[in-house]
Amino acid sequence: MNISIPSWLLFIPIFLSSCAGYAYTDVFCTAPSQTLNSYKISLPVDVPVDQELEKSNDRLRMDASPVIACYGKSLDKIEAVLGIKAYGVPAKMINGRKIFPLGNSGIGYAIRGLTGDPGDRKYIRGNSNSTVLKTVALRDQGGKMSVGIALLFYRIGQVRPGQYPSQPVATATVNLRNSGERGSGKYIEIGQFSTGNIVVESRSCAFDNNPIPVVLEPITSMQLPKVGSTAAEKAFDIPLNCDARIKVNMLLQAGSQGAYAPQQGIIKLNPHANTARGVGIQILDGKKAVPIPLGKKIEYIETITEGPVNIPLKARYYRYGNVKEGTVNATATFTMSYE
Repeated sequence: MNISIPSWLLFIPIFLSSCAGYAYTDVFCTAPSQTLNSYKISLPVDVPVDQELEKSNDRLRMDASPVIACYGKSLDKIEAVLGIKAYGVPAKMINGRKIFPLGNSGIGYAIRGLTGDPGDRKYIRGNSNSTVLKTVALRDQGGKMSVGIALLFYRIGQVRPGQYPSQPVATATVNLRNSGERGSGKYIEIGQFSTGNIVVESRSCAFDNNPIPVVLEPITSMQLPKVGSTAAEKAFDIPLNCDARIKVNMLLQAGSQGAYAPQQGIIKLNPHANTARGVGIQILDGKKAVPIPLGKKIEYIETITEGPVNIPLKARYYRYGNVKEGTVNATATFTMSYE
């Protein structure tokens, strides 16, 4: 008994270990490389850095389909840990997501893994260039498994419009192991995902930059009887030619002569020997007839279609002190930005 029992006890663990190791090493998996559709990224020229460019339903994606096939003995004893691994070096992190550069376009993308189950959608985050999506039993899948990706775009630097050729972005990963076990098994990178050709365009508005003269009718001091009086209101437009889907922002600033009351949109007159006193020029929103504050960027309009856009404004005299008659000249600068 003292001789045979230890021999029998030692034999069983050695045999089981050999069988367990054999189960997943005998399994092989294949998957085709896949190229995402060609795509156009059209963004406003002044969109802020780190801002997401497209809505969720406009993501460039390769939906999960059963493209990974595994073959071998004893599939009913094997489970597969599915994931994705990104190619390249991330440029930055935004909202916890790793952002990878699209060439030198100034555009970056986050990668989201898909399995066909909404609960398994995960971005590549943290210190690793890969993420685990789900664990499946091969017997339940019939050896067929699904992995896809979606790309979500951001502005990450100076935008360089142009066409950017296909580039590999990620691969599916499969880690085979015996059912119920943890830790490493047989790791496979399989089924490369690449972009198609991507065209980057910037959207903006065109303006000829010529000064816009606004001539107010001459008035007398009697037409401005008290402080706060206004007179001779004159409408004018800033003409633009804009691409579609542009938010036009406007910033009004006084010229070198300065402002009297910035929040009320009142600018001072250019100083000359014969300049009138106690009077300024007030700039108004042409639609709402309310003053436009100086030095504050305001969202003015959002275009729907491509074409001409007029920014309607008004100018008028405004009395803010004791009036001395004289010439009235003033300058203001309108700066447009587009998002």
